[in-house]
Amino acid sequence: MPKLKQKIIAGLLTFSLLATFVPTVFAADDFEPYDATFVISAYYSPLPNQRVYFRGTYEADVRLNGNGTNGADGTQVYPGMLAAPVTYPFGMKIEIPGLGVGAIHDRGGAIVLAGGTAIATHDRLDVWMGRGEEGLARALQWGVRTVHAKVYPASATIAESFTLPSMSPVFVADLQIGSSGDAVTRLQNELKTYGYFQDEVDGIYDGGTAQAVLGYQLARKIVASADSAGAGILDSNTRASLNSELFQRSWTPPNSLLIATANAASGVSVAQNSSKLATNSAPQPAPVAARFPTTLTLGDRGDLVREMQIALTEAGSYECEVNGVFDEKMEDCIFKFQSENQILTSRTDFGAGFFGEKTREKLASLLDARDAEVAKLIADKAPTSTIDIGASGEAVTKLQTALHDLGFFDGEISGEYDAATEAVVLAFQTSKGIVASATSSGAGVFGPKTRAALTADLQSQSLAMADLPKNPEWTRQTLVAYTPTFSASLSLGDSGEAVTELQKVLQKLGYSELAISGEFDEATELAVLDFQIKSEVLATSTESGAGSFGPKTRAAINSIIDTQQIALEKSEAAAA
Repeated sequence: MPKLKQKIIAGLLTFSLLATFVPTVFAADDFEPYDATFVISAYYSPLPNQRVYFRGTYEADVRLNGNGTNGADGTQVYPGMLAAPVTYPFGMKIEIPGLGVGAIHDRGGAIVLAGGTAIATHDRLDVWMGRGEEGLARALQWGVRTVHAKVYPASATIAESFTLPSMSPVFVADLQIGSSGDAVTRLQNELKTYGYFQDEVDGIYDGGTAQAVLGYQLARKIVASADSAGAGILDSNTRASLNSELFQRSWTPPNSLLIATANAASGVSVAQNSSKLATNSAPQPAPVAARFPTTLTLGDRGDLVREMQIALTEAGSYECEVNGVFDEKMEDCIFKFQSENQILTSRTDFGAGFFGEKTREKLASLLDARDAEVAKLIADKAPTSTIDIGASGEAVTKLQTALHDLGFFDGEISGEYDAATEAVVLAFQTSKGIVASATSSGAGVFGPKTRAALTADLQSQSLAMADLPKNPEWTRQTLVAYTPTFSASLSLGDSGEAVTELQKVLQKLGYSELAISGEFDEATELAVLDFQIKSEVLATSTESGAGSFGPKTRAAINSIIDTQQIALEKSEAAAA
């Protein structure tokens, strides 16, 4: 199958708990069952002509999820198929609470052991969630979860038994001749919708209802003939088919998927859509669960803790080390935030120092307010359309003011796109690699790429983190963690040494197929987007900044780089 490289995670949550066991390479039959903690994501098999796709098109979802027919070992996809790292043999069984016992038949580029990439805090698994929009909806509903599971060798006698999450089924019980009531009424109405039931809807399962059920079953190849087992009976297979079709008619896809699909149809890229959302509409508050999906407390570590630390810093309420570790200093910082925001008053109050529901809600509300303020600021500052040389008016005034604020323009704010303004625009363009020289196409003209770069820099300026407070008790770790490797925003169309360095880092973070070209192309954009979602910088691909290397994404990658550098320095020191 399919290379199940970067899975859906729409949302995409990654919880951080310590695994109880990390397997080495072993045969499928030589170990006793054991308990383990996995980060489990979900994938589905896209079908042509869906109303929506996660990445906008059928082809893009096939690239993301695989062709959806067979696993890496050739097994046809089925409920209970799992993708696992290569050290887990095919056939090995895993019991997942709430789903059942599945077996490993697949691999994936992002399905790695803990530590295989910077964001893989535990061994990864992927579970197949079905086909078409119903499978997509299940995958979105599941997201990415940390789960305590039981691992069995392939030879274990435990049988596979796996139930896909239900999408609020209408038909939940078997019905046959002699049944009556509301469930039969619903069945008759549903069969009337398809044209199989022509009699009066009376809630009584009689011969006419059985004949209508048989017609439905034959058309869907649920049974082969009127003599087949289950013919004319609303059994589990017939219920599953009816529930699936009901879901297809009733499901309202998330706006994010509708936008992504519409934009893909019109040729708008992820980054272009994000830029459009940023300049033309106010940001929609991210759900608390999307920003901060779980309570965090002393002893937790990993990307969720790091994201919390970054978010607290961006909210202006955090002066502790960004290191992904929830230690006692972190507890003190959380309580300081709680106290300043009237969540708690005493260090002895229940929940003091915990990143619990009320604390998460408060931080999310502060970030929502910040995002709205930044969006308004950018809308007020950044011109929203192309401006030609010789133009005049409010848009030119905005452009001159923005370039002044970014340190490029020191002339008179005249509202006239004169030679001086043209020269400054050219200087900005060359600094961003948009044009190579004054003779390049578009040189000195405020076009789409220049507008996108200007907007990104204004956002970066507005969201810039405060400098690290100086505190003699902090170690070199703290200083290293705040020495940024990347300091400038990058987006689709940019090129140069900074893009080359970003691509090298992304390769080290697990995007091994990304070419080192120095060009911020669509492949780089998709890798950045995948990193943003998996690192929970963004919740969906339609948020402002999706696919662009902006302030929050820079902070997340810088933190990872610096953490790795600290570990290297510790190792070298120990060796010395």
